[in-house]
Amino acid sequence: MINNDTMIDRGMWSHAVASPHSDIAIRRISEEEGLPLRDIGLAPAPSKPPPAFGYAVELFHLGLFANEALVSVGTFILEDLPSADASTYSVKQNHWRLRGMATLPDHRGKGYASAVLDRGIWEIVFRQGRLLWFNGRSAAAQFYRARGFRQIGHERIIPGLQPHFRFSMDLSDKLLAMEERKR
Repeated sequence: MINNDTMIDRGMWSHAVASPHSDIAIRRISEEEGLPLRDIGLAPAPSKPPPAFGYAVELFHLGLFANEALVSVGTFILEDLPSADASTYSVKQNHWRLRGMATLPDHRGKGYASAVLDRGIWEIVFRQGRLLWFNGRSAAAQFYRARGFRQIGHERIIPGLQPHFRFSMDLSDKLLAMEERKR
């Protein structure tokens, strides 16, 4: 059973999690709660110590719990997709960035990361977010493409990090759907 008690609008839950677990819940967590899982799921890249996103004017952390164990996390930050010539933090366009998406290795392939991502998207839409973007590991590129994200540019190689691509999703159609539901 999926526990949706923390959904903003229960009618927006759109992703069923196929799982052998009988008790699944997605809820807000603190940055500190997600840190141990990020250290495992994002290795060898080290996690930034809290507050890792002290610059952010708005953010939220989500965690998926299976039988009370935290198995998947994601952080969503109000942060505009930078233009090629921009190097500063901006929130003028109401874009959101996904950071620190991680799932425990023995819980991958069960739909947990998809559920966290889906819940985060709907919360962003509720906040009138127009776009979600992030840097996703090359090894997870197919996962993100299959969920409707568009790859931007070429693979990025940065010393100390896993190779990655930049991805984005325009949320305009989801904003329109939400407005239609309100009518």
